[in-house]
Amino acid sequence: QAIMSKKGILNPQDFYRGLNRKEKGKFLLYLSQRFSYPSSTISAKLRENPISELRKDEYENIMTTIESGIWKG
Repeated sequence: QAIMSKKGILNPQDFYRGLNRKEKGKFLLYLSQRFSYPSSTISAKLRENPISELRKDEYENIMTTIESGIWKG
């Protein structure tokens, strides 16, 4: 269900927008617990009009989390 770009690379913002409210909460909770990212900051960076871009480490960790599906429990 995740949206892939033309290069076949997942865009974290598109993935996040495709989640329902409950899934977003679970996803943010996983990132917060696993990587100590503040949920509100990551949420703001993943929304439609982000406050700022994801840092390189955030992007890589989020991509790994999405690809593995581990956040779903």
